[in-house]
Amino acid sequence: MSTDISNIPLLTSLPADEQDAILAKASTSWHLPGAKLAEAGEHAYKFFAVLNGSVDVVVGGAVVATEGVGGIVGEMALVEDDRRNADLVAGPDLQILSIMSWDFRSLLESCPAFAAAMDGLIEQRTAERAARGG
Repeated sequence: MSTDISNIPLLTSLPADEQDAILAKASTSWHLPGAKLAEAGEHAYKFFAVLNGSVDVVVGGAVVATEGVGGIVGEMALVEDDRRNADLVAGPDLQILSIMSWDFRSLLESCPAFAAAMDGLIEQRTAERAARGG
């Protein structure tokens, strides 16, 4: 069974060969509400895209963002090669697509449209973080 990425704009905007390369490296999983996908201060090992449900981005105990279907989380620390700056907490009915860090970095090198899309997302996230004083 193939993974349906039709609700993930960042991925559906990519050429078919890059989508195929990404899906070849990705896995999917379901998570219970409240489960921590990642914790602030940890090394980053995964990139996440929300297939169903939502993920809360929590900084200092406060929810600073919620990413629903189609949202991308966990990319900042991977791209910046830094520790996570937020907890990622599962909301109801969360199904995610995840890519391990070494595969994510390889995809950035081999998939130029994916790399450009990630650059744009990082620029957006950096501006959002600056706007909230983080």
